[in-house]
Amino acid sequence: MTGKKISLNGISKRYGDFVAVSDMSLTVEPGEFVSFLGPSGCGKTTTLRMIAGFIMPDSGALKIGDVEVTYLPPNKRDLSFVFQNYALWPHMTVAENIGFGPKLAGLSRADIDKRIRDALSLTALSGLESRFPRQLSGGQQQRVAVARALALGRSVLLMDEPLSNLDRKLRVDMRKELKELQRRLNITTVYVTHDQEEALSMSDRVAVMDRGRIASLAVPEEIYRNPPNEFVASFVGGVNYFNGTLRHVDSSRSFFIADDGLEFHITRRENTPEGTVRLMTRPEWIVLRSGEDKGLNTHPVTVDFIEYLGASRKVSATTETGRKLLIQVHDVDPMSIEVGDRLTFHIAAQNMMLIK
Repeated sequence: MTGKKISLNGISKRYGDFVAVSDMSLTVEPGEFVSFLGPSGCGKTTTLRMIAGFIMPDSGALKIGDVEVTYLPPNKRDLSFVFQNYALWPHMTVAENIGFGPKLAGLSRADIDKRIRDALSLTALSGLESRFPRQLSGGQQQRVAVARALALGRSVLLMDEPLSNLDRKLRVDMRKELKELQRRLNITTVYVTHDQEEALSMSDRVAVMDRGRIASLAVPEEIYRNPPNEFVASFVGGVNYFNGTLRHVDSSRSFFIADDGLEFHITRRENTPEGTVRLMTRPEWIVLRSGEDKGLNTHPVTVDFIEYLGASRKVSATTETGRKLLIQVHDVDPMSIEVGDRLTFHIAAQNMMLIK
């Protein structure tokens, strides 16, 4: 199975006065895994369904490989679709569900049986082919939905929040299995989710959507560490913001004074402007230390609230200037922290990022 390129050129969709998708252009390379990530109503599912052919765009063009498919029906687009609710036939066995598409396509009995066997093997369902959906766990039903899509032998796989009905542990296990399967088959995949952890862990690139447009399209590390704007920064992970003034010290360092007087040296990056700017840092990039001594990028703070999360503790704290900070402390950190403690926080120079 070899994936094909997906090309969107100026795709738009309106419902009355509401713009669901606005002038979207995007290329998904052959064999690439791209996730659409965003809040409800941002246009991610509408975009996926336009790629699938379930919804026709009002304008723009769409290609799969070299074929123009903008107004073709779904069965003419060389793609398969995994629905959020799996959409399994309850009266059919696992094997019958998987073989339904190839049978509808008019394949021979021998070819249908081979595709069923291959799909069962790929999705670790061998031995369950005679069961009905009601006899399967949620994770097994999800595998059947994927196996059914793979049995069609298409070059593009579309998935609409397929893990949302599973419990957290199973979601974590299944996203790893899905990614490994996608890599093994080299099938071009577009995945819709509102779960930032899913998108970051599975994708080659992530398209963060906001009000029908792509707010950012980049590899997961770039999306998280260097978000291009405040919407992306806030949607993908926790964030602390600092407004203030920046001036360059030398070729590698800049000096930042926040509006409340806190001072920091930060790593100077290419094309970073001087003057009034907005910086961000993630809660886990802030280090808490005992004592109240001030120093370079280090300032006093008082602990207001602690939320225990198992692997980490989420700490709310207030600086001497009245600034509220959200800090994440890994549970392996031996330092005891109590509400009311007077401590210091430290932010490394490379962990303060410019928000445009």
